[in-house]
Amino acid sequence: MQLGVNYLLEVKELFEEDKIDFIDYFKLYSLNEDLSGLEWCWQQRWLMFHGAIGKASAFGDKDLIKFTDVEKTKEILEKSKTPYFSAHICARNKDQTEEETYEAIKQNIIDFKKAFNTDIALENIPYRKHYRHCEYLLRPEIISKIVHENDIYFLFDISHARQSAKHFNMTLEEYVSKLPMDRVVEFHLAGMFDLPDISKEEVRKQFTERQIRFIKAAEERFGNRFDYHGKLTEEDYKFLEEYLPKYKSTLKYVTLEYGSYNDKSLFEDEAFVYPVANFEKSNPIIKEEVLTQLKRLKLIVDKVNE
Repeated sequence: MQLGVNYLLEVKELFEEDKIDFIDYFKLYSLNEDLSGLEWCWQQRWLMFHGAIGKASAFGDKDLIKFTDVEKTKEILEKSKTPYFSAHICARNKDQTEEETYEAIKQNIIDFKKAFNTDIALENIPYRKHYRHCEYLLRPEIISKIVHENDIYFLFDISHARQSAKHFNMTLEEYVSKLPMDRVVEFHLAGMFDLPDISKEEVRKQFTERQIRFIKAAEERFGNRFDYHGKLTEEDYKFLEEYLPKYKSTLKYVTLEYGSYNDKSLFEDEAFVYPVANFEKSNPIIKEEVLTQLKRLKLIVDKVNE
């Protein structure tokens, strides 16, 4: 079982300072639209590239391959030594029926396997307001059907699972028990937290107008619980200590995803609601929290590998 972390300027600094030289690989994903870390990552370690160049890789969208830069994506996958193509089990087309979405996923799996000559790993998505039209893709039974019937791997995201479990009034353990964990190959790790309740005046006055606009926008998209790559909690670590050993026969990669929301307009507020990552200036809060989390994850993974 290998341990990796998503590329950030803070991660680069930590590695060059020999503080996280125990990392097996780095991760970069196309959604960031900033691929400046590619060369550095695969010069230091192998790189886990997530997604594709082109349209966001929503695997429920019909004819997704037509909106993908196949040659550029293939070049990155091969040069980085990424072991499989990975993307999210979601759909952006709000007019598709559940049956149409399933058929689109099935065909996309065929198309992408052929285009990249590699295995596919699809990732569970969280409940968010803008995913309401494809809520069925959050259901663990549907995810299991997709993975098993199409003979692919499963990429488990813990914060996505927490958000979806909450939406379905399930415990995380109950939700996970219905997922295709017999096919899990990678864990994505990130924490989540509740957004400030700015409807209360005493809370609202703690933030600038620009910060309030951001919080409102985040609430509109995510609801009051924000699952976008925050710091892992004690509850998360306890889950990992219990569940990583259960899946050691199939689970190969454990990836910390942290601080990767690249919103330059908020970067000046280093201690904002959550640390804001940026590829132009290092954030000391992010740097310290990345180091702390990776050290603890290393101990957990090493114990599983004994």
